[in-house]
Amino acid sequence: MLLRVVSTSRSLLRGPTTLSPRRRGFNRRPLLASIAPSTLPGVIRIVALLGNPGSDYRQTRHNISWIFGDYCGWGEGDWRTRWGAKSRDVIIAGRSVHLVKPQNFMNRIGESLARYYRYYKMAESELLVVHDDVEIPFGEVRMKQGGGLAGHNGLRSLSDRVGSREFRRLRIGIGRPSRGSISSYVLGQFSLSEASRFPDIFDAARTLLESAITAGA
Repeated sequence: MLLRVVSTSRSLLRGPTTLSPRRRGFNRRPLLASIAPSTLPGVIRIVALLGNPGSDYRQTRHNISWIFGDYCGWGEGDWRTRWGAKSRDVIIAGRSVHLVKPQNFMNRIGESLARYYRYYKMAESELLVVHDDVEIPFGEVRMKQGGGLAGHNGLRSLSDRVGSREFRRLRIGIGRPSRGSISSYVLGQFSLSEASRFPDIFDAARTLLESAITAGA
């Protein structure tokens, strides 16, 4: 089922949605929101940003969730380090949420996130993971709960460690390469043209994130 949305009002975007942000320099077009019935309401307690540590990976496609976090201003402030991750409390949509940035490489991210998951005795729907997704065109963001892992090593590591795939996901599309390997592509850097679209993409991603948080408040 598709809903045509003519505003990014948070009240219109409650629940699982897909947003295609407006490109600068193009005519304004309505945004599309698709409803994913597998997503269930619930309070989000932890938002995890998936990426690889180290300066070599800072601006790569695989680290788009960390770039998104910096855009939202979450990189500033005091971070605590434990269980192989950095964490701090942030205010999103008027609610305090625990933000976690695992410092393991992508294929071992589940090791640290599983510790948080068990320590806080969380339900799957209380964890939201922000990550890159090659199955979604660059410029689109989508929200869902559960489902397949789309070959993402970070999601696979998390699923293996917590024994479930039913955590929520804010998926930021990076598209597929026209040629070459997926691994080389996700570890490659964004072009200047792609980076110029970050503000629109990240504004749409933040709207979806805030909607998910307020829906479960």
